[in-house]
Formats: sequence, C-alpha cells, structure tokens
Amino acid sequence: MKLLPPERRSTIDDILNWSKTGLEWGKHITSVFPIPGGVLSPHLFALVLNTSFGQSQAARTNEEDVESLLIELKQLAEVVGKSKHDIDDHIESTLEKDQVQGENALQSPREVEDHFKKFEFDLRGLSDQSKALKHSNFLPAWLFSSRDARTISKIKSDVAKAREYFETSCLVAIQTWLENIDKKLQHITVAVTDIGDRAEVERREDADDRILDALPRADAGYNSSFNQLKGRFLEGTRAKLFEKLEAWIEVDSSHKPICVLTGGAGTGKSTVAFELAKRLDERYHRLGASFFFIRGIADLDSTRLFFPTLAYQLAHSQDVLRKHIVDSAREHLKKGRTQAMEREAPALLHNPLSLVGKQDPPIFLVVDAVDECTEDPVKLVQEMLDFLMATTQHGPIRIFLTVRPVRPIEAKLSSAKWTTDVHTISLETSSNDATADILAFIKDSFSRIPQGPELLKKRGDIAYRLAQQAQGLFIYARTAIDFLETYPGPLEEGVGFLLSDVAEEAVALGPLDQLYLVVLENAFPPAHMQQLVLRARVQVVLGCVAVLRNPVSPRILEKLTLPTRRTITCQDTVSVLDRLRSVVIFENGSVDEAFRPMHATFSQFLVDPTRCTNALYLVDTQRQHAHMADACLKAVLSLEQNMCRLEESELEGSIQDIADIESRLIHVPQHVQYACVYWVAHLREACRPLTHAGHGCFCGDLVVLLENFVANKMLQWMETLGLMGRVDGAMDALGAARDWLPREPQYTHIRERINHGRQILFNHTDGIRNCPHSVYKVSTQEDGDFTLNAILRHRPAIVSDYGA
Repeated sequence: MKLLPPERRSTIDDILNWSKTGLEWGKHITSVFPIPGGVLSPHLFALVLNTSFGQSQAARTNEEDVESLLIELKQLAEVVGKSKHDIDDHIESTLEKDQVQGENALQSPREVEDHFKKFEFDLRGLSDQSKALKHSNFLPAWLFSSRDARTISKIKSDVAKAREYFETSCLVAIQTWLENIDKKLQHITVAVTDIGDRAEVERREDADDRILDALPRADAGYNSSFNQLKGRFLEGTRAKLFEKLEAWIEVDSSHKPICVLTGGAGTGKSTVAFELAKRLDERYHRLGASFFFIRGIADLDSTRLFFPTLAYQLAHSQDVLRKHIVDSAREHLKKGRTQAMEREAPALLHNPLSLVGKQDPPIFLVVDAVDECTEDPVKLVQEMLDFLMATTQHGPIRIFLTVRPVRPIEAKLSSAKWTTDVHTISLETSSNDATADILAFIKDSFSRIPQGPELLKKRGDIAYRLAQQAQGLFIYARTAIDFLETYPGPLEEGVGFLLSDVAEEAVALGPLDQLYLVVLENAFPPAHMQQLVLRARVQVVLGCVAVLRNPVSPRILEKLTLPTRRTITCQDTVSVLDRLRSVVIFENGSVDEAFRPMHATFSQFLVDPTRCTNALYLVDTQRQHAHMADACLKAVLSLEQNMCRLEESELEGSIQDIADIESRLIHVPQHVQYACVYWVAHLREACRPLTHAGHGCFCGDLVVLLENFVANKMLQWMETLGLMGRVDGAMDALGAARDWLPREPQYTHIRERINHGRQILFNHTDGIRNCPHSVYKVSTQEDGDFTLNAILRHRPAIVSDYGA
C-alpha cells in the first residue's frame, strides 16, 4: 500500500481538525436559539466527518480520490464554518439590542426546520456510505481498492451536493429568517418606543387632566341637559339673523370681536345662542367654550365658576391652549380652588391666551343670558364682563353674548372702553320675520301632535292666530305648544282656551303673562281654588318653583320641610307639578326627579303682582323665603363634626389628598347640602324681625334658629362647606345673615357671634379650604378675642356692621 508522504498526511489532518472545529458552531447556535428536530446537530456532522476521514485515511491507496474528497469536505466545512461566524455575530448583535425580545424572536419557523431536516438526512446518508470503507485489517488492501474508489467518488459527489444544498437552500432560509427577525425586532422596537412614547404622553395627559379636574366648574355648556329645550331650533327660521351672525363669524377678527344679541325676555335669544354654539362646534369646529346662565340653578346664576368653567372647556377643545392653561392652572390652584375674578381671569384665560398668536384662527366663546346672573348684577356682572371682553386683547378670541336690555349691562357694553369692539344685533319682536318664523314653528309642532294635522285642515286659521297672539315671543309659542301637548282634553278644546275672547281682551297684560294665567287656571280652576286645602297646596308648590335656588326633587323637598310647620309632602308636590308640565320641567309622577321652571319668565311672573293678576296664584316671596329659611336652618342644625366620616389621618391632612371625597359626601344628605349653601339666600329675602306681624310669620322662629346656629353649629357648617368645596362664600353669607338682623340691642349678642365667625373665615379661609377639620383648631385661637370691641380693634374694616 502506498502511503501518503508525511507533509500530505499533516495537511489532511489539519483539514480534518479545522473542519471539525468549524462545525462546533452548532453547539453555540443551538444553545442560543433552539432549532427543533436536531437541525445542524453537531455530533451528527462530526460523526460523518470522523467516519469519512477515518476510513479515508485507512484507504490511502486511493490517494487522489481521498484528496479530492478532502477538498469537498473542506469546502463544506468552510461554508458551514463561515456561516457559524456570520450567524454568531448576527445573534450577538440581536441579543445586545434586546435580550428578552431577541430570544423570543429567535424561534425558527417551519420552513427553516424543513430545509435543515433534509440537510441532516443527506448527512446521515454520507455516514451510511462511509461504512462501506470499513474492511478488515487482515485482508489485503488491493482487494478493496476498486470498491473504495467507487465509494469515495460517490461520497465526494454527495458531499458536493450537500454543500450546494446548504448554500442554496439552508443558508438562504437562514438569511431570510434572520432578515425577518431584524424586521420583527425593528417593529417591536418601534412599537415599544411608540408604546413608551404613548405611555409618557398618557402619563402627562393624566397629570394634566388631574389639574384640570381640580378646577371648580359648572355644567354650563350649550350641550348640558339644562339646555335641552333650547335646542328646539327649526331649520329655515331666523334666516336673516343667521346671515348676519355668519357674516360676523367670517369677518376679520380685528373688526368687532364681540357680538351682542339683545332682545326682551322670551324672544328666543337662548335658542339662537344654542344653535350658534352648535354650528360653531359641529360645522365650523371653532367653538372654544360656552356658558349658559340660568336663573334659579346653582352655579348657573352666579359668576363664581364662570372663568374656571371657560378655562376647563377651552383646555379640552383647543389643543393649542391646553398646555398653557394647565401650566397656569397648576400655579393658580396652589392659592385655592376658587378665587376672586381679578385673579381667575388673568391666570386661567388672559395669560394662556397671550402665549398664542393673535393671528391664529379665531376661537369663539358663546355666553347666553348674562341678565340671568342674579348675583350682584351691578358690581359682579359688570366686573365679569370687563374681564371677559378683555380676553379679546390677549388672543384670537371672539365672543358672542345674549342679554336682555338691562341698564347696568347695557351701560357696560356701551362704555367708551368697549364700544369700538362691540357689534350689536337687536331682535325685533314686531318684525314680520319673527311672526313668520313663529308661524312655521307652530305648524311644524302641530304636525307632531296627535290630531294636530286634522285640526289644522279643519281650522286653517289656528296657527296664524296663535302666531299673531305670540307678538314675536318665541317662548309664548313654545309654551303654548307644550300646553297643548299636555292638555288632558280634546286638542280643539285646548286651542279654544288659548284663543278665547278673554285672552284677546287681556292682551295689554302681555301675551306671555296671559298664557301663564291660562295654564294655571286650566290646571287649577279658580272655583276649585276656593278650597283652602287645595289653595295652600298649590301656592306652596308654586312658591318653591319661584324661590328655590337650585332644582330639588319632591323627595328632597319633603325631607327639607319635614321639621317645619308646613311640610311639603312628595304627594302634594307631584300632584301639583304633574298638572304644570307645560311650564315646569318635571318627569311625570317621579318623586326623585328634580323640577324647575321651564323659563325664567314663569318664576318672575309668579312673584310679580303687576303680572300675575290673579291672587290665587301669586307667590308671597317674603313668606315663602321665610318658610325655606326656617327649613334650611333646621337642617343645618343637624350637622355634626366630620360629616363625611373621614379617618383620623384624613382629618389632619389636605382634602386634595382624598381621592374619593365626592363619594364621601353621600353621608351629608342632599337636603342638608342644599341648606348649607342656600339658607342665607332665603334668609336675606325673608321678612325681617319687628317689620312683619302677620299671622303665621316665621321671622320670630328664624331669630331663635339663627341664634342656635351661630352658638352651636357655625363651625360644623364651615367644616361641611369646606368638604363640599363651597367655603369661599361663607364669609359673605354670614355678613348677609348679620345684616338681616335689626340693629336693636336684643340682637347684639347674635351679631357679635356672627362677626366672630367672619373673623375666623377672614383669617383662615385658605386653611379651612385645604383642611376643613382645622376650623376647630383655629377657632380656639380666635376665642381670646371673642368680644366685639376686640374684633373691631383688629379688623374693623372686615367685621364691623358696615364692613364688606
């Protein structure tokens, strides 16, 4: 047997060792990412090479064939070995980016497995072929030379095919797989980054929302449930008016940025404001905020929450303003949730607006029924208008206002300071356009009433006569339709009431007033009202409709008046309201549904003897307010310390840290909450002691209740107001209660106690607002000065009888 020279044998051994070392990559690859089914199993590949090389070394008589086979094996080992380095680097790079996501992504798909299973199968075939080279060492080598040559040639050919398959299929599959992994990880990275960015944005938005939610605000937007009836605009009506309004919307903002719509009560200003706000919101997408004042509804007949409410809405509707308002609100709230307008308007509106370019697209504010803000219309409303109109000087703001011709408001709008900025449009009730629009509304409404279309065919003049009788008052038309929709008898009979000769002869009283009388007389005929029990029931419920400062349900009203001499039961309230649903908003028969007048003019009518000419329905406001003050003071006397049942640690901390404070207020009954806020509003309108000696007067009882309150429950009242977020009005409330008392000597001790309470509030309102329970601690600090002279000496301008 011819042996290979030593240098050739060394070369072959080096090739063998290099090849086997190169194939060790499989151990690493499978430890990093599993390839199921033993794909690229290192021990199998090594076995094939060991067998082939080993037997080839034993059959060196076929030297040239062996060398050729070794070259093929070397090429196969080089291909696999090079793949080992490339894939190693790729995997290491992948895992460096993201260990967890990389390991999850490095899972071989089925098509990769299939390629490597075939490659494995081919290698096993090589192993089987190499067994043919195993022959006995006792037999002569020349017996096997020919057969070994054929076997080696076949193995060489199959190794070449295996290498080609590995290069054209396995490597391509791996490369495609790794490219897909790169894409997947890239998508994951982008997604994770995007999620992280979104999470950060959401965290910032949540933090911003918490700041905005801390702003006290009223449900005053045009789409509030309170304004549902104002949305009954009939398309096609008020055409000329809306041509003017849309022209004002489109005109350059430097020209008259404030538009004021004026008109008498009931002329449809609120419906116009609602429709304009809706169009600005849905059609133009330029509505920033809206505030609809409503007389007799808490927070909607006051300036108290006006600017925070506008700021809250602007932050949610205008992305360009949101960050600026949040930043300003964050600093503003550090000084208290509710503050004076001279602080709120600049902090929440003027300063944020100044950071937005005045050349930006205009942002519109719609403010309806300014005249229904009954809280100090001479001072506060004028001050509010000044700050509101000043917003147009700080940013791209346009303002639409509606208002009745009220002298203090007209004086402010026509002042030299604003006259060049204000564009005024007047609603003419006598115009043919108004009558035509009301006629269209009545005809449309009749088409929706059962038996309405048939009646119009039968009596074609009905709609025209009703439109003429309305005299331009849309509220008349709407109330008339509501009356007919709820009329219990035949529709024609109801129309007969509205068009009766009596109504036409009484037109001098005003069509709306006459309509209200028709509604009342139809619901409770004068003949029936001669029964004292019925009259008392109707008058007391009408009194509540007229004087309640916030809508309450029959059940709450019963609980409120239960301790008084005139309990107003649920049954009594429902029995009256069910017959007045054309002028009072009330769900039929519901004892838990709050009620309120459909329009402010009805409340005004009930208390004005020059308008409500039938004394059977006239409300004695002093007596009614005294009744409600009596009920409220008795409810307030039920207060105890820590009404919300806070834990000891919560009592000493900030109320801002109590996330569920709103839900804790359930422990303060709703009628008690009403009493805490409005007892003074009723007391100041009640008859004063020593001025009214009528039978059944409450004024004497009120003095006793007030004395009991200031002696025993004043601190509990302050604490409860703090929990409700209403402590800011407490000082003025006590001042009004003090001023209600005559200046006679027998009331001095009550006045002194009230002044002491005002002193506590003057010195500690911020502390009580932040920690309501602290009122008990600070009150003991003030007790040393609990004499009128001492108090006057320290704060004469605040607590004197004549102080603000």
